Amino acid sequence: MGYFVIHLSRKNSHLPFLGKIVDYEHGMSVMDRLSVSKDGVIVFEPEGDQYLHAIKALKDYAENKNRLFVEHFTTVDEYQAKLKTIAYACTEFKEHVAFCLAAAVSDFKIPEANMPKEKLSSDSAITLHLEPVKKTRLLVRSICGTEPLLCCFKLATNEADLHTKANKMLQQPTLADMVVCNIFEDRKAVVKILYPDGSLERITDEDQKINENIAKSLANAHEKRIKFCQIKDGKNENI
Repeated sequence: MGYFVIHLSRKNSHLPFLGKIVDYEHGMSVMDRLSVSKDGVIVFEPEGDQYLHAIKALKDYAENKNRLFVEHFTTVDEYQAKLKTIAYACTEFKEHVAFCLAAAVSDFKIPEANMPKEKLSSDSAITLHLEPVKKTRLLVRSICGTEPLLCCFKLATNEADLHTKANKMLQQPTLADMVVCNIFEDRKAVVKILYPDGSLERITDEDQKINENIAKSLANAHEKRIKFCQIKDGKNENI
């Protein structure tokens, strides 16, 4: 697709290209596929389709590693600080930037001022006061404006609640360009992408490429976004 990608994620979370090789739910299983030959060579013996997935992942990584920057965070405050830095650095690129906010880092947090200074005692019960975290999507819009494409995700437990909240993201102040919607119980099998014009795109995991298909939909929406901004500004550039 020709993108340079900044992948900002929590430490120990899923990483690009590894999803088809490492079973994150059974992380140690990859050790069962590794062995050492008599001459000291490490041998990887995947099962079934995992072999083909591993080959593809290695080729894709080799082809794209110079366009991928992986950065990690631990706390919500660290995440917001790094996202701010990224957003400010991208302001000059305007509509040529796409933000994909795949998941909420945390809906609530304990303010720094309320953090205990000493080790908590286990002799008595404790009461925690959590404050809502400022929506990341609003942080991006406040820094970069409405020119960059903004893709948001919304997870819910029922269809009615899902569509109500997703539609809200398409309106002020977020003005998302697309919202990837999924229901909790089948979130890994099917997603729906809602667009500002009311259209709905359904993507399933029948071909085991649900993430790739979401990325393609994002790229298509971004291409349309760039063309729209160029027409609006009277530009005629080949991107």
